[in-house]
Amino acid sequence: KYSQSSEIYSLGIILYSLFNNAKLPFSDSGDITTAINLRLSGKELLKPENADDLIWSWIKKATSFNVGDRFNSFEQARDALAEVEKC
Repeated sequence: KYSQSSEIYSLGIILYSLFNNAKLPFSDSGDITTAINLRLSGKELLKPENADDLIWSWIKKATSFNVGDRFNSFEQARDALAEVEKC
């Protein structure tokens, strides 16, 4: 089901790529099909190479495999990102 959570997830993946030298999650797994299957299986993302712990925490929450663990709204995601920016 498409929702704010979907948009937040997409932003999380974009930030993941930006902090990971333009590489998407599991892109080192060999091919796109394998990468997609790993993500759809619930395998956790590895920390992006250039992400500090604060932004990594935000990205993990935004891209959580379990939808219920993601940010509940744009406002919640924005506020959490603003806290990261302060540090």
